[in-house]
This record gives sequence, structure tokens and C-alpha cells, in this order.
Amino acid sequence: MPSKQRTTLIFTEVLCLFLSLGDVARAFSTQRTLYEILGAPPTATRQELHNNYRILAKKTHPDAIKTAKTNVKKDEFAEISQAWSVLSDPQDRMKYDLSLRASEFNVLFERELVDKFEQENFSAKNGKAFFIDPPIPHNQARNDPFYRDASRDRFMRDEFQNNRQESPRSPSTQEHFKESILNVAEELVCAITKQLPLDPVIADDGCLYERDAIEEYIEDNIRNLRSPVTDEPMRDHLLPSNQAKNTIRVLIDSGAVPESICGAWRKKLEVENFVDSQIERAEDGDVEAMKTLADYYYFGKKPVEIDYAEAYKWCKRAADLGDATALAGVATHYAKGMGVEQNALLAIAAITEGISLGSSAATCNAGLWFYYGRHGFPKDTRKGLYFLRKIVEGSCTIDDLSEKYREIALEIVRGGGVN
Repeated sequence: MPSKQRTTLIFTEVLCLFLSLGDVARAFSTQRTLYEILGAPPTATRQELHNNYRILAKKTHPDAIKTAKTNVKKDEFAEISQAWSVLSDPQDRMKYDLSLRASEFNVLFERELVDKFEQENFSAKNGKAFFIDPPIPHNQARNDPFYRDASRDRFMRDEFQNNRQESPRSPSTQEHFKESILNVAEELVCAITKQLPLDPVIADDGCLYERDAIEEYIEDNIRNLRSPVTDEPMRDHLLPSNQAKNTIRVLIDSGAVPESICGAWRKKLEVENFVDSQIERAEDGDVEAMKTLADYYYFGKKPVEIDYAEAYKWCKRAADLGDATALAGVATHYAKGMGVEQNALLAIAAITEGISLGSSAATCNAGLWFYYGRHGFPKDTRKGLYFLRKIVEGSCTIDDLSEKYREIALEIVRGGGVN
């Protein structure tokens, strides 16, 4: 897909997502924004909004008004209260702010379609506008405002669908959309890491942060906790924000966000794509992919969480196909009871087969478990040293042992087997 068309499609998806996040704001929609109702700019802190709310509430509260215009004041008080109820909540305020941005995009989008409609369907003649190719039932209705508005609405709906699929925008509009996406992305950047957060949370100051970064900041400044953004006092309350996380992901996919603020996200997506590709290959019978997945799940390599059952599943599938390293892994699962019920006999069976195939990992595990008498294996120093010497002598045909365990084997053998 051409880059312009792809950006248009991504922008539409971003717009739809923002609109879905704006339910709270639309529920309280008026001709003025909620910030205008409270007489504060969108950059105002929560304390500034609260101060304005208290001043306005005192002026418009029904109990404080005894004039003929009481009903009007009641309406004003309800409007002010509704504005404060949204903007005082960090989660709702973020949703509302995003919906304001989406509204700006929507106005631009609609204006562009109306202009195009006018250009394609109307022409000036004798000071009057008329349809060149009118989609109305008879000629007498050409100048009827009702038919003109209905036709325009149909045109805008069809044009919106066409733009999602194939129609590129003009270069100037295209650049404006890219700039708008970038502006939204910059508003979601964590003030501490200067990056789009991987695990976004909303702090008590209403700002978005990377969870690890703000938790470390709170821990270091708990005695006198102040906002990293506003320098106002704040509590240590944090709220997760899945909506922001989903928005950030769509923004990253748009390709309009610079590397300077999305480096961590790009690395994360690269790893996720790698894991997805490994799963697909493993399902097709690729043994190396199975072992890679087992390794990721066993050690909890990002973005995968530790899951010993999944690690055992992929390791066992590779072992069933005769892979020596996977057999050593299966023996570890059985010996330690990780992801599967502990069973020393099955562990011995798996590790014996791994040793027979030349796995140095299986050989080292057998040596250590016998030497120390671990994981249900009987303590047998002589037998343990026998296997560990094979590691030191390099007699195993498959080198699948980490340097750490190779050094451990060497230290035991050089020490003469004293434990």
C-alpha cells in the first residue's frame, strides 16, 4: 500500500479510537469546552481547576441566589459541577482531552470533504449554485437546500469510506494529519523517560507516565512528593491506562512518530513480531523455534511472561522430535516440577536419552544432580564426577551448555570432588 494511503488509513483508525475514548466528554458536551466552563486553560493543574470550580460554585449555587433568575443559575451550577466531575478525575480528563483533539481532527476532515463536494458538484452561474450532476429525482429540486444538504451528507459518507480504502489526500492535508498525529504522540510522552510509555499509568497530577519510572520517582521522593510536571504536591496513587496504551500502539503503527520518543516501543514491537514468527514456525514443526519459545517462557524474556507450563509444552514437543538439547530441558522440568508434575524417573529417562545423543547440557545436569543429590536424584559423588569430567574433557558432541555451568563443572573437577 502506498505510504500516503497507509497514513490516511492509520489516521482514520486513530480518529475512530479517539472518538471512542471521548464518550465521557461527549456526555457533557456544550457549546463551550469544559475548560471554558471553569474558566481555565487546558494546561491548568488540578489545583487551579479546583480553585476556579469553588469560586464559580459559590457564585452560582442555588442556595446563595435569591433573584428571579434562580433557574438560570441552577443550570449554570449544574454545568459547572459536571465540568468539575470530569476534569477532577485523571482518567476521565485524559479521555476528554483526547476527545477534544479528535474533534479538531473531525472538523478538519469534514471541512475538506465539504470543499471537495462543492468543487465537484456545484458551479457558479448567474450568481447561483447548481448541481453539475445532481443526485436528486427532478431538476426543480436542484437549488432546494434540503436536497443539497442531503446530497452533501451522502457524498461525505461515501467519500469517507473511499478515503479509508484508496483515495490519497492532498500533500498539504497529508502533512497536517501527520503533524496532528505527532502532536497527540508528544502529549502522551512520559515527562521522566521522554519516551512514549510501554506501561502507561496516570498519576495523581493527571499526567501520563511510564509505570517503572514514576514508581521509582515516588519511592525516591516519598517524603516530599511533588509532580515532576507541575511541581505541585501529589499523592502516590497510580491508575493504569489501557486506553492510552492502545492509542500509543496505533500511533506507532502510523509511522509518523519519530524514533526519539518511541525507541522503546519499536524494540518491543520488534520482539513481539519475532515471538509471533517463532510461534508460527513452531506450529509448522520447526524444532529451533520450539526451543526458542521454551527459552523465552522459561526465563520470562520480554515481552513474554514466565510460564513454565508453556515452556515445558514447547520443550516437550521438540524433545519428542529427538532434539538432544530439548531432552535436557524436559529433564529439568521433570526434575524440578516446573510446568509439570515432578517425576525423578521421567527426568532420569529424558536426561539419559539426551546424554546418549551427545548433549553437554544433559551431561552437566546429570553430573550436578548426582554430585549434590538434588531434585530426587540419589547423591553419588563418583557418578557426578564421571559426567562432569566429560564436560571438562569436551567429549560431548553437542555444545549446548552455557559458560556459567561449564565453569562450575571445571571448578568441581579441579577441586577433586570435595563438596
